Order: sequence, then structure tokens, then C-alpha cells
Amino acid sequence: MYNCLRQANLRGDTLSVERSKQGPAFFVSAECPNAIDCIPMAVRDEDEPEDVARVDGVLWEDVTDMMRYGLKSFLMPKNKPPLAVRQLEAYNSTDDPTARALVMRKFEIENRPRILTRGPRRR
Repeated sequence: MYNCLRQANLRGDTLSVERSKQGPAFFVSAECPNAIDCIPMAVRDEDEPEDVARVDGVLWEDVTDMMRYGLKSFLMPKNKPPLAVRQLEAYNSTDDPTARALVMRKFEIENRPRILTRGPRRR
């Protein structure tokens, strides 16, 4: 989260292609006053420098946890793009017709619907 916030610290500059290759940026909207107020209050845990210190009953801990989980789910989503999008990406991955045919056949095999069958009945 720190690196994403550091990446977003542009202060009016445009996000160049070179800068975008350094990693994702995390911007906090002015419509989120709690986030703006709570980020500076978060302090590092002395035992775990990569983590925020835990303090029960304070708002900033809940707000920073919420931002961290939201950022994590955004950067590592569990859902795949739609099948048609993945199929088009596979198709466009090469210009060679033979390689394209092999890539598409592999895509079809990997993405065919799985038929679930029950095992033999036991009495």
C-alpha cells in the first residue's frame, strides 16, 4: 500500500508510461475525508515493519484495514475476464497461422465445460 501511495504522489504531474511501469498507483478521493485523515495516523509495528501496529478501538485502524483489503482484492482479483475476452487474447497472441491453431486448440481444451459425474452407486 505504501508503494502504491508513493507512486500516486505526483502533485499535478501526468502519469507517464515510464512511471506507470513502476507499479500501480493508489489515489484517495477528496470524497473520502476519513481515509485522508487516517492514513497519516497509521504507524508501523515495531516487530513487523511491513505491517501497521494494532490499536483496538481507533478509527484509523479500521479505515486503513479497509483500504488495504480493497487494494489487495483489486490488484489480485479472483475472477477471470470473460471467456470471449480470454479467447480473443489467445487468438491475438501470435500471427503464425499454425501456432495460432495450436494456441486456440489448447485454449478450447483448457476451457471446455467440465462434466461432473457421480461415482458408482453403493448399496
